[in-house]
Amino acid sequence: MHGYTYFEATCPDGCSLRLRCITDKIQKIVQAFSRPLLPMLNITVYLGTKCPKPGECPNGEKRTAYKPRYIIPHPNFAPCHYYANDIAVIELDKDANLDETSPICMPEEDDLLQSGTVTAIGYGYDERDRPDKLEPGLQEINLTVTHHRHMIGRIRTSGRDGAVCPGDSGGPLIPAGASSKTTLFGVASTSYAKCSVFGPIGDESLLGAYYIDVRYHLDWICNITGVCPLRTTTHPSPVLDGKVLSMQPGA
Repeated sequence: MHGYTYFEATCPDGCSLRLRCITDKIQKIVQAFSRPLLPMLNITVYLGTKCPKPGECPNGEKRTAYKPRYIIPHPNFAPCHYYANDIAVIELDKDANLDETSPICMPEEDDLLQSGTVTAIGYGYDERDRPDKLEPGLQEINLTVTHHRHMIGRIRTSGRDGAVCPGDSGGPLIPAGASSKTTLFGVASTSYAKCSVFGPIGDESLLGAYYIDVRYHLDWICNITGVCPLRTTTHPSPVLDGKVLSMQPGA
């Protein structure tokens, strides 16, 4: 997935702390089954809000290519348990070009995402009859949050007019209608929508997806990046003694 998030935080003394960090879908990076890890040297990151199509940009524009300095998967990622903790932090090799991307706020643990409309953003394929359905570029769709008591650390969504499809993994989930203050509540993880490039999806009850709830991982993100919540959280970070599992160039 090519959906990324650029973190920015304000320090107590008023300074601005900009971190070269993005979240991505861990199962695209850490192959948890029998396949070897993708070498970091083979990974290139593009921030897509300025030039949202693959290949060359229109009008001869150039977009910045980034390489990962570190890739840090969540230590408790569990692919056999509904992809629990399906989140990673990536530090880029240089600061993000703000002309090519859009900053986003981190939530507080007690921020509420009520059952209602949210916006999902991603690069997944589009089933509609169009020549570029496999690579339609950056798109967004409004979904509905459906809460379930057993879904700790995840957000479930459903939609009537479309779905999260292959290629959308890792994309952000934000409140619908967000303007000057966009907050990252979720990162796309898994979908049970019947997406097909050969025809309409059909039954709208199948247009559902699961997002990793960022609010549940604030302490871990704080420990890794230094981007910390303003208020105390109740979910301690799984990182012990400052030790983290990370992938480095050449790994």
